[in-house]
This record gives sequence, C-alpha cells and structure tokens, in this order.
Amino acid sequence: MALVISAHLGLTMFIALSNAQETSQVSTPIPPPNPEEGPQLKDIFFDSEEDEIRPDAESVLRENVETLKKNPSLALIIEGYSDSRGTDSYNLRLGKTRADATKAYLVELGIDPKRIKTVARGTTIKFSSASTEEAFQLNRRSHFILEPYQTTESIEPPSRTTDELPKPQPFPTSQQLYEVLEDELKLLAPKEIIFNPMREMKAGESQTVGVQVSKKIMENLHEGLKEKKVPETDKIRLGQVLKFDLSGNNFNIKTVNIGEESSAQEGFTELNWEITPLKTGTQSLLLTATVNIETPDSGNELKEYPLYVKAVKVKFNPVYSAIKFIKSYWIWIVGLIIVSGIVGWGVKR
Repeated sequence: MALVISAHLGLTMFIALSNAQETSQVSTPIPPPNPEEGPQLKDIFFDSEEDEIRPDAESVLRENVETLKKNPSLALIIEGYSDSRGTDSYNLRLGKTRADATKAYLVELGIDPKRIKTVARGTTIKFSSASTEEAFQLNRRSHFILEPYQTTESIEPPSRTTDELPKPQPFPTSQQLYEVLEDELKLLAPKEIIFNPMREMKAGESQTVGVQVSKKIMENLHEGLKEKKVPETDKIRLGQVLKFDLSGNNFNIKTVNIGEESSAQEGFTELNWEITPLKTGTQSLLLTATVNIETPDSGNELKEYPLYVKAVKVKFNPVYSAIKFIKSYWIWIVGLIIVSGIVGWGVKR
C-alpha cells in the first residue's frame, strides 16, 4: 500500500511541476506617438509562432499605405520582433519572416519595394520585459521606422557622346541575388507551396505532415528574376527542384517520403514527414527551402530560405508523461520503492 501511495505522490508532483508557469509583474510602457515628429505609422501584431498577417492588422496596414502614398519622399524600415520564448536564432528567423510578410503586403497594396527595407530584431529589443501573455503579445510585432527616401534616379541630358553612354549593368553580387530570390520565393509561396499542418496534437503521438509544391515553381522563380530585371538573368542557373526541410525545437521529425504524388493535387509534388511532439504547450514548425544557385562569379552555392512558421498546440498526454517521467527518474523510483519497503517492514516489526 505504501508503495502505491508513494508512486502516486511522485506522479502528482511531476504533473504539477510540468504545468507550472513563470510570471513577472515588470512591464515597460511604450510612449504614444508624438504628432510633432511628422507622419507616424502604426505597428501590427502577430499570433504566437505565426508570421501571417492577422485581419486586425490588415486595416492598420491600409492606413499605413495611405500615409506612405501621401509622403513619397519617405522610405520605410520594417523591424520584425518576437516574444522571449524560443532560441535566439529561431526568434531572429521568425522576426525576419514577419518583417518580410509585412513588406509583401505593403507591396501588394502599391508601395514600391525599393522604398522598403526589412530587419530582423527577434528579442534583441523588448517592448515589454514581463513574462505574461500580454507582454508576449506586445513583443510579437512589426515596427515601422520612416526615413528620407534616397533615390538614385536622375534626369538624362538631351544628348551624349559615345563615351558618356551608360555602361552595361554589372552582374549582381551573391547577396543581391539572394535577396531578390528571397523576395520572389515569398511572393510565390502562398500559391505554389501548400503547407497546412494540424493545429493541435498530443505529446508523444506521431502524425504525418505534408507540403505540396508546384512542379513549375523553379520555372516561375526564374521568370520572376527576369521580371525584376536582374542583370544577365540568362547566366543564372537554378536547380531543377527545391529542397525542403522541416524543423522544430520540441519535435522528433523523420522524413517519410520525397516526391510522392499519390495524394497531391494535379501539377504538385508532395513531401511528407512524421512528427512527434516532445513537449506540451504551443510549439512551432519551421519550413525552409534550399535553392541550388549557379552564377559566373560565385559558382555553385546552396542558399536556405525560411518560408513558413506554423504554431501547433501540443496537449498534455498523461500516459506519455508518465512513461517519460519513469525513464528520467527510474533510479529515484527504485530507491523510493526500496525505502518504502524497508519502512513498511519496520512498521510491521
């Protein structure tokens, strides 16, 4: 009897510790915009682990677009932030995808992409230092900074000699090409890369997650370079297919199949992974794409781009948690059983 009670108490304590949450009452207020500083843009906010534009943010972005259109002499820096949960590298990637998603939305509404820069901040700067849900929401944002728009356009003289004619545009540097490819991939992704994992799972239970990719995505990506007038596009070689990778800090992920078409819609190829969540709470899955790029100046290089960050709510699984607890603390459990047996034997004596 003493053995059963001791084991029950141990499991109860483990569950209580697993559900404990750290909170803090320290918060840093944000001063309101100063009208005397000129035009102001409102920040937008994101759901946990998400980089998708929320419906409430769409109306804010439309207001910001009107302000930008009324002030063509101003350019924009979009800073992407995240809350304090997750690793530093993950938070920076999430901040970047949030800033890029915000930029793409503004471009769709008619803002010249040359007027917009994106910067990943992650958690390097905090709008609130607390550890509450309200503070986390406050830090998950795209923040806007206005600056003078430096244009390189100039008025050409009426006539020029042969020596004054413009020289051929140089081949883009690797970094310039990478940035153009990233912008184009982000624009193509919503239509040509379908990734909709389940929203809820149980800890320790495996499920299959798939992504469907258009067979024409590489062709369309190369066409996008031409439309953006990247110099010497014909000398840029892109691999025949994209390589995709699925990752998550608290998931065990195994590749199931690559290139299967049985369950994919026509014109798409499907890739699948088997994922097993290892921890309860809201966890995230990151889908990245790797492009094989060959250029005259840099040769053959692989470049990885983060495309989607999806949140998965992992529910508590008592069976999985009990097994995990026993595996982690079996020495202590055996010791507790021995001590309980000795105590029980002593009481009977």
